Amino acid sequence: MDVLRFQDSGRTFTCKAESSIHTPGVLWWWFGVSDDDTRYAAFRCTPGDASTSLERRIVAFYEEVLATRARPRIMRKPWNKPSTAEAEAKPVEMSASTLATTVGTVE
Repeated sequence: MDVLRFQDSGRTFTCKAESSIHTPGVLWWWFGVSDDDTRYAAFRCTPGDASTSLERRIVAFYEEVLATRARPRIMRKPWNKPSTAEAEAKPVEMSASTLATTVGTVE
């Protein structure tokens, strides 16, 4: 079996056994979905692959892709040094002895 086409949840999955340019000589199950432009290489081909087990694995893989896409993005601040204005705005911590010599003692 080199090509497999099936439907699930209103989507048509087309699977084909092909190698990758990054792994020549190794066959992968590449699949595409009717409402998605991306092509996925989800699993390596094995001699015992059956169409029913392959369909379940591919649908589960694609459902996980959809769940990942649905999660909200986490926006993180860039990892760079604070600007000079931010550095100047930060309060300076002083020890009690430094503070006493700077301000003077209160009597």
